Amino acid sequence: MPQKIIFIQKRDNVKSRRKIRKIEFLAKKDAEREFNQKLKKAFWRHENPRQQLRDFQRQIVVYANLFMNYRKKQQKQKIIEQKAHIDALFLN
Repeated sequence: MPQKIIFIQKRDNVKSRRKIRKIEFLAKKDAEREFNQKLKKAFWRHENPRQQLRDFQRQIVVYANLFMNYRKKQQKQKIIEQKAHIDALFLN
């Protein structure tokens, strides 16, 4: 059975392989660049779940401190009013 022998020029084959490799490499590089940009945005915009949790915990502490300070002021005011009321009763 006769077989056909195909001759391919080496230079053309090498050039086409280089082009294919270059295209694949650039595609991988672009995908990696996009991923890194998304990762940066996630950290800077606080879209990271751990960062959100940290921020939320800080807010809870701040609001708890504000509430406790408000309650302390209210209690002090009540005590002052009670003392004034008692003093008024004894003075009359």
